[in-house]
Amino acid sequence: MKKLIFDIDGTILDSMHIWIEPQNRLFSKYGFTLEDLKKEEKGKIEALSIDAMCQYIVDNIATDMTFDEVRQYFEDIIYDAYKNDLMPKPGNLEILKKLEIHNACVVVTRYFGGIKLGGGGLIRAYSGAVRDVIYDIGRVELREAVPVTITISYDLTGKFEYELASAPYMLRNQFYTDKVSYQIDVVKEDYEEFIQFLNRNTAGNYDLEEEDIKLLPFDIATT
Repeated sequence: MKKLIFDIDGTILDSMHIWIEPQNRLFSKYGFTLEDLKKEEKGKIEALSIDAMCQYIVDNIATDMTFDEVRQYFEDIIYDAYKNDLMPKPGNLEILKKLEIHNACVVVTRYFGGIKLGGGGLIRAYSGAVRDVIYDIGRVELREAVPVTITISYDLTGKFEYELASAPYMLRNQFYTDKVSYQIDVVKEDYEEFIQFLNRNTAGNYDLEEEDIKLLPFDIATT
């Protein structure tokens, strides 16, 4: 997995407070805070994008400020907060540490269905979602391995494929021409045993092409 499109505010990161504090600081200059607004108006502001929020504030609250001034005010505060102060939603990071997950991004999206879960409920919901997706997609670890291509005749494929299915070698691909070629990744420490495996299951009748040792992913169990 190399690329993701995701919603970060309120799903991965607990970011609401870094928006509320600068809003209240600005609004206090005009004699009120967010809590003084009607529920509908407060909800409307919280749901807006940053540009829409700045325009709303210019039109309805800070009428003596320009859009650029309001936006710059928030940018100066928010950028620093996102860089230095934000923490993951409770439960997300803990489950990744427990499963020893590295180099991964997990997205949790929650919509409000009308029932407040409370602190404990949110932790269980977020951590449960992260755990479920990791168990569903599985885990891999990077190991030093030798990528090889093995080519054998068709009459050897039955026994070879049967034994390969239960062997600790990673079959990546196979091709069919006048013979059959298998692209296999072999962990460096297992390479001598792999050669024995080839000789044992093909009687030495194979062509072998080796590549340089690389860091390659291998499936590991998630328990």
